[in-house]
Amino acid sequence: MEETLGKAEYELNEIKSRSDVEKNRLEETVTKLENSLKSREQALSEAKKKNKATSDRLEKYKKRVESLERYLGDLPTLEESNKLKTEAGLLGEERETLASKISDLEEKLRSKTLLLKDKEYLMEQCSEKEATYLKQIKHLEEKVTKLEKFKTELGRTERDELEVIYRWFSFQYL
Repeated sequence: MEETLGKAEYELNEIKSRSDVEKNRLEETVTKLENSLKSREQALSEAKKKNKATSDRLEKYKKRVESLERYLGDLPTLEESNKLKTEAGLLGEERETLASKISDLEEKLRSKTLLLKDKEYLMEQCSEKEATYLKQIKHLEEKVTKLEKFKTELGRTERDELEVIYRWFSFQYL
């Protein structure tokens, strides 16, 4: 029995030893697998980040393409562009013609304005002369009235002298 017990103990120790070796080997394998799993999780996380960044860039490029397509859709076709160029040329010619007419009309206006100012100045001078002449006529009429009044009061010789003065005076101012 002791022998069986010794044998059993020996086998038990050997099984324990093999079990410990196997346990250590399995623990190493588990540690390696855990490390490998962590590595794969990290690689997967990095791949997810790259995938997200790529998706974001792809979405950004899609929006840019849509924007460019709308822009290109709004651009005129070759036919429309040629038509617009023709219209622009015609409008440019019309603008030049109108600008020339405006320039001519402005020059006529300047000329007519100067002519009008000259005529206004001449009319003003004539009005001033007329006023001066009217004053002189009134003054002379007053003198004539006075002279005629004196004429009736004076004698014949004096009247003749007064007549000579009157004629001379009338000749000078009329």
